[in-house]
Amino acid sequence: MEPEMIDDPILPMSELRLATNNFSEENLVKQTPSVVLYKGQLDQSGQSIPIVVRRYSNPDVSFNEAGISLFHFHKNIATLFKVASEELADDEDDIDELDVDTKMKVLRKGYLIYKYEVNESLDKHLSGSTLTWMQRLNICLDLARVVRYIHHDGNDEESMIHGNIKSSKIWLNQNWEPTLHGLRADMMIKKHGVHHPNNYDGTSQYTDPAYEKTKALSHKSDVYSFGVVLFEVLLGRVASIPISDQDNWSFARFARSHYEQETLRDIIDPVLRQQMDPQSLKNFSETAYYCLQELGSQRPDMIQVVKKLERALDCQQKHESPEHSTTAAVEAPLSDQLKGKNLDHLRISLSDITSATDNFSETCRIGKGGYGTVYKAELRHFDGSHSSTTEGVVRGDFPERKSTVAVKHISKRVDKQGEKGFLAEIEMLKTQVMRPKMQDAINELQKAIRFQKKDSFHISLEDIQVATQNFSDDKCMQKGRYWNKYQAEILLPNTNEDTIVAVKRFDSKSDEGRDRFLTDINVLFEFKHKNIVALAGYCTEMNERIICYEHAPNGRLNKYVQDASLSWMQRIKICIDVATGLAFLHKGGVAESYINEMIHSDIKSGSILLDAEWNAKISNLELASRDWKFEQWKHDGDDYGSLGFMDPTRKVEKQEPLVEEQHFPQIDLLDHLWKLQYVVHHYQGNQEMVQQTMVVPVHYADPNYDHQLVDAYYHLYLL
Repeated sequence: MEPEMIDDPILPMSELRLATNNFSEENLVKQTPSVVLYKGQLDQSGQSIPIVVRRYSNPDVSFNEAGISLFHFHKNIATLFKVASEELADDEDDIDELDVDTKMKVLRKGYLIYKYEVNESLDKHLSGSTLTWMQRLNICLDLARVVRYIHHDGNDEESMIHGNIKSSKIWLNQNWEPTLHGLRADMMIKKHGVHHPNNYDGTSQYTDPAYEKTKALSHKSDVYSFGVVLFEVLLGRVASIPISDQDNWSFARFARSHYEQETLRDIIDPVLRQQMDPQSLKNFSETAYYCLQELGSQRPDMIQVVKKLERALDCQQKHESPEHSTTAAVEAPLSDQLKGKNLDHLRISLSDITSATDNFSETCRIGKGGYGTVYKAELRHFDGSHSSTTEGVVRGDFPERKSTVAVKHISKRVDKQGEKGFLAEIEMLKTQVMRPKMQDAINELQKAIRFQKKDSFHISLEDIQVATQNFSDDKCMQKGRYWNKYQAEILLPNTNEDTIVAVKRFDSKSDEGRDRFLTDINVLFEFKHKNIVALAGYCTEMNERIICYEHAPNGRLNKYVQDASLSWMQRIKICIDVATGLAFLHKGGVAESYINEMIHSDIKSGSILLDAEWNAKISNLELASRDWKFEQWKHDGDDYGSLGFMDPTRKVEKQEPLVEEQHFPQIDLLDHLWKLQYVVHHYQGNQEMVQQTMVVPVHYADPNYDHQLVDAYYHLYLL
């Protein structure tokens, strides 16, 4: 949509004073150190127009908001209605005729006037029953679409960040449609870039936790803020911070905790909960939860958020439609009530049934209940064991088989109780296809048992401190951004002798350190494979976050890349081991029915350990992630250990992560072929170097290698 300048934007100060009763206390809506808001009634052309007047203490904020709001971008973005300023005479009404300096003064120090929305801001309606669940879904979906618009629907070079999305910035008109306020011109960024604001005045409980460390905002910062709003809408409460609580993100932690413990339903308003379709609630809460992930790379983008909320709304609409209403269903003819239920493949002719039951004879009767009589019969019927779906299949193509069945003949009583029983039983039997098979149930129980067995891996903090000499530097093997790794000899659970292990002590004081610990230990516990480093134990005493791994006597692969003693055959074997371990992660482990596809996210030669027999073990699983929650999921790229191992297409394409990760072992192939460790800072961050050298790989290869093997290896790389 092309920007459209509003007509006659200047309002004389005399009219503004009249509209706000000379800025009286009765008209004061809000006053903070950064902004003052008044409401008023403006008389124009015989009409009384409700307005809200905003004046910022920071001239830059005022100027940047006016710079955006003077143009109409989207129906759900607040449009500046008028401006007023002490700098202007009452007869000046054309902003285009003002000189540049005066324009600047008006927009920097003036009053910004918007049309007042009769239902005021969203934060005033979170609690209580004013907003139904359907209305809340529509509001959130409209908001998601407008944030998607400012993130993705601009020109090819630039996009915007809102930077302070919160429920008080969302106003509702007479139809409960939302309008987003607070969009500012200084939040323009390059596509997929970040913004470093000079004077950021965002509200702490809505602010991306990463901002504290980076002092930068991105699209994912808006996603985090939007996730807070989603949980406000769901839980019916404002994300306020108790005076006694110094944690700016206490509300987000509270919401995430209840989601993880599956106790959200316990804290949702019972009146609201009764309105919710279970699948609608699942889609909505899942979206809100993933928006609040600590790492921006683990959050969805707004395109994905819109899709998930559309599903939530669709589920609720189906839930509230007449065909889902029991009352409406009983009133309709029985044949109409079965329409649209995809049951044609189950239909059996009455003549076949009467023939098989000998016209419902007593000799075939095997029981009688409140709604009718049950008969034994042999019938040809739909065979569900060989077909997962019936959509788009012609009736005559359905698989069939003949077997002994129970036929319930339900009497149609005058009071319609028989009809209700028939419909209820149809619904119950129809949902059988949605129930898990026994093998699925067994898998889930086995998973629960494995989680219970985690306790058997616990190692006392005292034992670890003794083994590492209280985490002394002499025992430290490696230091990372969020952890230190030590070598120690320790008595492991269920063993009778000390074992050499690697002890990784995560930074338990940082959110990211704790998150990485949880990711690492969960993946190690779920994914057991000969080519993935094994979990030896863990400790969470005294707020510590420590993992013990099996010891790899030959250390990390990157030490041997330039070592001629590592033979060509060993290098091939190592690459096969790494590929085997990655394939195991990518296909979701052994029990694929409940463990979803996993991507490692940091494959590099430094993440490959070598045991005493030179078998490769994949390690550094702290950034691993499942990619199943959001379609087109992708990392931002800021969490990877080495840029040189990153797929170069990641910055220009949204590709599936499992495809993307296939690039990492290819870099390792070149590592071995050239006997050269690729280190990015040696080349000023030029990751294209790897691609450029592909044209002459043989020239880089060790002359002692068999050139037929080299050629074969190069072709493997090209795959």
